[in-house]
Amino acid sequence: MHQALDDAAKQFSDPPRMIANRAVQLEGMLAAQGIDESAPELIETLSRAVARADRKEGFGSVCQHYFYLRQQGVGREAALQQLKEARLARPGNRVLHG
Repeated sequence: MHQALDDAAKQFSDPPRMIANRAVQLEGMLAAQGIDESAPELIETLSRAVARADRKEGFGSVCQHYFYLRQQGVGREAALQQLKEARLARPGNRVLHG
């Protein structure tokens, strides 16, 4: 778990403790909606979903976006894909064409 938090802290603009707290909060919010996802799983999957070396954002904002999608009935994989697409579409993100 410590390695996942350290990796996430490199990905997001938040320290490991903040990321852990937000993940536990999200786990509880999802559980209240009948969605079973653990805090460690959320840290790993959300980190992978928005992985970009050139831009950092707050883990809390990613959690909010993910919760909103899941609350609206969007499945896990579709919600993760939408997070990836939303991040790529933000102004300032470079899209490389090969």
